[in-house]
Amino acid sequence: MLIEIRNLSVRFGAGKAVDGASISLRAGEKVALVGESGSGKSTLGRALMGLVAGPGIVAFDKFEIDGHDMRNAKQADWRRLRGRKIGLMLQDPRYSLHPTMTIRQQIGEITARPVEELLAEVGLAPDIAARYPHQLSGGQGQRAYLAMTLAQSPLLLIADEPTSALDPDLAAQVMDLIERQAGAQGMALLLITHDIDLALEHCPRILVMQEGRIVEELLADATPLHPFTQRLIASIPRMPC
Repeated sequence: MLIEIRNLSVRFGAGKAVDGASISLRAGEKVALVGESGSGKSTLGRALMGLVAGPGIVAFDKFEIDGHDMRNAKQADWRRLRGRKIGLMLQDPRYSLHPTMTIRQQIGEITARPVEELLAEVGLAPDIAARYPHQLSGGQGQRAYLAMTLAQSPLLLIADEPTSALDPDLAAQVMDLIERQAGAQGMALLLITHDIDLALEHCPRILVMQEGRIVEELLADATPLHPFTQRLIASIPRMPC
C-alpha cells in the first residue's frame, strides 16, 4: 500500500478541520477527494505531505507512506519525501513558482534531464524555459509546474483543484494531461476537487468529504447512498435531450 492512514484528525483552535478520516491508496491508483469549500479536503491533502503538524494539531492511529511509519517523522524526514515521493499541484502554481527565477532555473535545480524535454512532455514550447512565472498564462503555469513535479518522478501526485482557475476547454486539456502523465509514470493520483463531475470522469474511486469527515467511499459506477453525495450528483448540470 502506498498510503495508509487511519483515523486522522486535524484541529485548528476549538474545531476539527479533519475529523477521523481514513484513506488508502495503492501504487498507480486514481482516487478523488470531493467536497464543498471548507469541508477539510485540502487540509487532508496537506496533512498527507506533513504540511500541517504539531502536538494537539494532528492525531492519527496509523500513518504510513510507502511502508514508512510517519508517527515520529521530523521535518527533515518530510522534506525528503516531498517531491521525491509525493508531489503537490495547486490551483494556480504560478504563485508557487519562484518569481525571480526562470522556469529553466527552477526545473534545472531538481533534475539533470533537459528542461526542454520535460516541457515538451507537457505540451510547452522550448522558449517557455526562459520565461518567468509572471510571463505565463494560467494554463502554461499549470503545465510548467506539472513538468517540475514530474521531473522528480514522485510515487503520488496530489492535484488540489488543478483546473478551477481555468476556462472549461483549457481545464479539460490540463486534466487529461495530468491523468496521461500520471499513467505514463505509474504514479498514483489524488484529485482534490469540489467538482464531483470531474471526479467521476477521471477517478474510479471517490471519497466524499463533508464537515471534516469522509461520509462515503464511492466507485464511479456505483449508486451513491449518502444524502450529501446524492445532492452533489443531483447538482451536476445536464445537457438537454
